[in-house]
Amino acid sequence: MDNELQQAEELIGKAEARIARIRARSLAAGKEVAPTLDQEAFKEFLKEPYVLIQKGKHDWYCVVPKFVDFSVGWLEFATKSYNVFMINRYTLWIGDVSQKIREATGLEEPEGEFSLDGNMLNFRKRDKAIAQKYRDKFVNRSTGDTSAKVVAGKEFQLLAALIDDGYLPFVPKPVARADYREPQVKFDVTGKYTFQDDAYKRFLELGAIGVYWMTGAGKSFLTMRVMDSLIGPKCLVVPTITLVDQWKQYFTEHAPRLLQEVEVYTYAAYEKIKNRDWTIVVFDECHRLPANSFSRMATVRTKYRMGLSASPYREDGRTSYIFALTGFPVGMDWKQLMGILGKDYHTVSVHIVATQQGKLAKIQELINPGTKTIIFSDGLELGQRIADKFEIPFINGETKNRLKVANEASVFVASRVMDLGVSIKNLEHIIEADFLFGSRQQEIQRTGRLFHSVESGRHDIIMTQEEFDLYGKRLHALVERGFKINIHN
Repeated sequence: MDNELQQAEELIGKAEARIARIRARSLAAGKEVAPTLDQEAFKEFLKEPYVLIQKGKHDWYCVVPKFVDFSVGWLEFATKSYNVFMINRYTLWIGDVSQKIREATGLEEPEGEFSLDGNMLNFRKRDKAIAQKYRDKFVNRSTGDTSAKVVAGKEFQLLAALIDDGYLPFVPKPVARADYREPQVKFDVTGKYTFQDDAYKRFLELGAIGVYWMTGAGKSFLTMRVMDSLIGPKCLVVPTITLVDQWKQYFTEHAPRLLQEVEVYTYAAYEKIKNRDWTIVVFDECHRLPANSFSRMATVRTKYRMGLSASPYREDGRTSYIFALTGFPVGMDWKQLMGILGKDYHTVSVHIVATQQGKLAKIQELINPGTKTIIFSDGLELGQRIADKFEIPFINGETKNRLKVANEASVFVASRVMDLGVSIKNLEHIIEADFLFGSRQQEIQRTGRLFHSVESGRHDIIMTQEEFDLYGKRLHALVERGFKINIHN
């Protein structure tokens, strides 16, 4: 644990210990002393109800009492009384850091200085220092050049090094007139959806963006409009076969000519697309892109690019790569978007059970056969037990026509193949019986399925006490976005 985090924990621990001692003395004296509250001091406290502690050059902890309705950045950890958030220059991009905190921390958004096109790195200007620092990644580059050929196989290493050093490896590249056509899509972006039009114009100005809106905010509609506006070969990269089918449904309903123009591949298909030139490549669920097995996708030759994710967070420390590998970030915090879209937070409840067997009994208690429900189970054995007990379908990697099964069944079990991007318009209830350890990304994606629905919903999570102790941090993703969690023992 680094010194700054230890310092934050020590401060919190001392404060809590002091409160406990005062309370213990009052009880020993035979009376419960109600704390007095200095109203003026409390008003001042509410103007700045947090403490900022610097962790590193670009990272800060923000310590906030739990009774304050305040969240920022990513929730790093929590005690009984305090939430400790992490903020850095990447959280600035997604719109949830106040100007006051920006000024106090001195955090600034990096500017684009480079662009990687296949194995050619193009520079906005000559930079002798950069040429020297990364010389082992280039093939015969002189210090006066504004472009350089990257050593084969070192493309992602170079991108990673640039990102770690605080650079954004993109320069604005407005969409050329020769690449543009009027889109022919079957939806509009008037009224409350004008924020989508703003993002569309930003893409036309920059040529590379990452879109980090909440689930159900219309990332797919923006993507279809962008792709339908471009002439030439288009590639859409998705994490699962389920999403291949989902996108084809979207094209059929909303942008028919894309059915014949867009090639849809999974992240495992690098060898199929690496030697081709694309007008645009779109990375759906782009939080997958920085993984060792998929990162080469970021080096595909393309004029323009987009990334899409409602959960730009990774457990492996590569969160910054999500932003920097897709383009200039376009974001808005969940509370603001929910206000624009007229959405409400659904109920989230955590049920603590004694054993794994107790999960089946709790499902029996929670389930309503007449309510459209997904029961999530990462474990295939448990998923099959649930399916057998309640005589419902189990959608997993072996299931054909997954979307058809999901739409036809009132209640079904799903493995992680249904975590991402799946839109079920009449979904009302999510039950999580099994999950991927402490994955915040999975938690927010699963609850996000309800924001795709036109129905109001609820989300129940079933954990043993051991699971809650070990993997409770996955719930931090919900707290960050403003959800209130009910714990039932």
